[in-house]
Amino acid sequence: MLPYKLRRSLSPEAEGRFVVTRGEDPCLVLYPADVWQRIEAQLRQHNLYQQQVRLFLREFLAWAEDVELDGQHRIMIPREHLEWAGIQNRVIILGMLDRIELWSPERFAQHQLSPEQFGQVAEWVMGTS
Repeated sequence: MLPYKLRRSLSPEAEGRFVVTRGEDPCLVLYPADVWQRIEAQLRQHNLYQQQVRLFLREFLAWAEDVELDGQHRIMIPREHLEWAGIQNRVIILGMLDRIELWSPERFAQHQLSPEQFGQVAEWVMGTS
């Protein structure tokens, strides 16, 4: 079930539709339909004659599936996606700006940063003053 906080942040253009695919980390990523359209436009700009581009697109798009919210705000994720992400009975749902990540609790715990690591990463990402 998609939490209310995330549902209310979705643009009306998404109309409760998403594309789910593998994430860059061992999680699933839900892209609202309107965001996915922008991503597809970006992907079309890449040169298919470059091997790395083909490898990435093949992996990224092969797992892309259309899903949508039902009347009870649930999303049916294909079983093979859940198995790949290690999601069984519980799931961690994270809003990540224009996308949503779905994690197994065990894998999410493995990817957590220590406070020191978080500080270093924050400094790198946000810059120093």
